[in-house]
Amino acid sequence: MFLFSTDKVNPFINSSSSKFMKLRGRFCLEMMRGRASLLPYIVASLLGLFLFYRLSHVNYKITNLGTPRDYHSELSLLYPGLSIADAYSNTKPIKSNNKINTDSTNSKNGNDSTKQKSINTTSPFVGSYGKTFDNIIDFWVVWSKIITDANPGVEKITFSEDQGYDAWDGQGANERIFLNDTISNPQEDIDRLTKAHAKFAKHLDLTPNVESLFSGYGVVFLGGGVYTGPAITSIQMLRRTGCDLPIEMFVANQDEYEEYLCKEYLPRYNATCLVISNFLDKGTHVELTKYQYKAFALLFSSFRHTLMLDSDNISLVDPYVELFTQEPYISTGYITWPDYWFGAESTTFYKIVGFKELPKDLPRITTESGQLMIDKVSHIRSLLHTIYLNVYGPDVYYALQSRHTAGEGDKETFMAGPLIAREPWYQVRKRVAPVFNDNGKDKKGTAMVQAHPGQDFVNRKKYPESKDFEQHNDEIKSVFFHANAIKMGAGHILKQMPELRADAFDYRRMRMFGPKAYQIELFGYDIETVLWDLLLETGCELGPKLSLWSDNPALCRELHEHVDLLFEPERAEDASSKSKRKEIK
Repeated sequence: MFLFSTDKVNPFINSSSSKFMKLRGRFCLEMMRGRASLLPYIVASLLGLFLFYRLSHVNYKITNLGTPRDYHSELSLLYPGLSIADAYSNTKPIKSNNKINTDSTNSKNGNDSTKQKSINTTSPFVGSYGKTFDNIIDFWVVWSKIITDANPGVEKITFSEDQGYDAWDGQGANERIFLNDTISNPQEDIDRLTKAHAKFAKHLDLTPNVESLFSGYGVVFLGGGVYTGPAITSIQMLRRTGCDLPIEMFVANQDEYEEYLCKEYLPRYNATCLVISNFLDKGTHVELTKYQYKAFALLFSSFRHTLMLDSDNISLVDPYVELFTQEPYISTGYITWPDYWFGAESTTFYKIVGFKELPKDLPRITTESGQLMIDKVSHIRSLLHTIYLNVYGPDVYYALQSRHTAGEGDKETFMAGPLIAREPWYQVRKRVAPVFNDNGKDKKGTAMVQAHPGQDFVNRKKYPESKDFEQHNDEIKSVFFHANAIKMGAGHILKQMPELRADAFDYRRMRMFGPKAYQIELFGYDIETVLWDLLLETGCELGPKLSLWSDNPALCRELHEHVDLLFEPERAEDASSKSKRKEIK
């Protein structure tokens, strides 16, 4: 609504015009009488003319403020052949040969009206950071400035000695054990970090209103480079669970955007490609590398209720049916999963981010961020804290949170976000389980499986004591299969031959995830045969069409050769066994 309307005469302009006319008449009369001093009347006349000009143009200026920049149109130019409307559509149509439900009337794919237990995000705010934003880019323009203005200016965190635990053995207390702090930075650095974080955090005293930015349910992957291949496989496996949630796959920049993949192949799976730099570059400059991209893919995704998966992480269940619609997600809106390692953070970290004493009831085990569930509306403050920790992560906060122990990177920032924001979250208690392959001489860990949070939640209530809980672990099924050691991308999987051969000088091939019987016991079926079928299909179709894989024209043939060498001995053995059983009968 405008303050003034062009349809009505402005009373302020009429009043000023009348006063100016009276002043001019009086000046002429006084001059005729010879009593006027010229200078005051000249000044008064000029002032009257100025006021008349300004007020007569106020209507035009107020009613012609211009429209804000159309970032959606700008982004459509940055995506090759992909409009921002498509990029943000939760019900993007897909080819009819894929039986995936995209009914927009379903709340998981459309506007979300789910009532979450969350902080009221409709309160009025002071300052531009609290306004209701039209799109995520407008939001990032404001918050990138806030984040970069809170640069601590500390080059690196150092320790006099690094301390940490080895892999979790499943024994001992559940609560975090804090180690002696060995940080060796001067107090000046600590003060800078504390002041910078406080400067950033003051903007989160009131929760930003982001209800208009995110909607529906969806799954987010981070692809690009060597991570594109595994992401394709994980997307294909997700659809095999019956999941029809929309998918967004992010890549870091335009160099990683594959046109055929994004415009022709992935839409078959109701999946869209998005380029992080197209969002990031609209705000104040932030330099990102490696681990930092994951938090930004999460922020820039269009979904409210989001499952974030590493590119090499396979969902074994339909996440909407099994996870989003069950506890503990319903009551918390934020779920993390455990890593192998005990916590080894610097206690100085908690002082920097505003804790007066060390937090209580922290899980003893660190977070494995190969999977994360978040309601971004109720937990936007958590996510913004995570973004801040990642922007200054590589040289500062990653070290403060892991102290150069195993797995140092972005993973601890995802648990720190809700912790600092004082927002609810749930970390699965059942420990992560390794998956091995075995060549008969030694065995190597090639993947890990994570537990069902709903079943974990129920058992945690039943068996609050650690010992009792551990005894009933087998009741909790696995929901994620994170193949973190062997990257299952068709274009480069055969380059990992030491992991796939029984011997360096032997042409026999070995399974990636253990014997067939072991996989059936673990997953309920032979998951590796399914994976190799998908890798064959993907490699043969996409090999010549992706710049990432086109340097190997023999890719399809090599994949077939490997699969034949891997499974022919098993097939021959199965055929022999069947023949013997027939003879016995």
